[in-house]
Amino acid sequence: LLTAMSVERCLSVLFPIWYRCHRPKRLSGIVCGVLWALAGIFVSLVFISCYSPWNIKCEQVVQGVCIVNFLIFTLFPFLSNLSLFIKLQCGSQRRHPGKLYVAVLLSVVFLFLFGFPCNVMIFLDPVYIDPFYLHISYLLASLNSSINPVIYFLVGSCRQRGFQASMKVAFRRVFEEK
Repeated sequence: LLTAMSVERCLSVLFPIWYRCHRPKRLSGIVCGVLWALAGIFVSLVFISCYSPWNIKCEQVVQGVCIVNFLIFTLFPFLSNLSLFIKLQCGSQRRHPGKLYVAVLLSVVFLFLFGFPCNVMIFLDPVYIDPFYLHISYLLASLNSSINPVIYFLVGSCRQRGFQASMKVAFRRVFEEK
């Protein structure tokens, strides 16, 4: 979903006229469907290669899937959000990004920071890696899975004078567009 939201934000900022006038109504659904299908294909490839009776190298398939997974689901959202942030801050029309944009940007940054070590550990073959580093990468991946509600709460409840709202109000503020 972060990748799909990054694609939407990227299109809305880089091509604002096309986005408002010519964007297909079902673009979000199509992007989500394609990304879910890719994720399903990746899982199927790993499952087939690791549990099939054929002589397929499981490690090579897992490493290839890790690379493609990192490029599509981590690096692309990170780079697109970073470029959009730079464009919004350094462009001729400096704009303050909305709360949803800030929440998506922070989610992608934490995805990159916390999810990247686990991808590296899987890519490097966990059999030859010190178990301490493997456990740290799993801990960071677990933190990545649970950090989004915290980000949404902090971004939604943050005002100039501090935190002044309930959790329900904070989540509503993040997802409302102004």
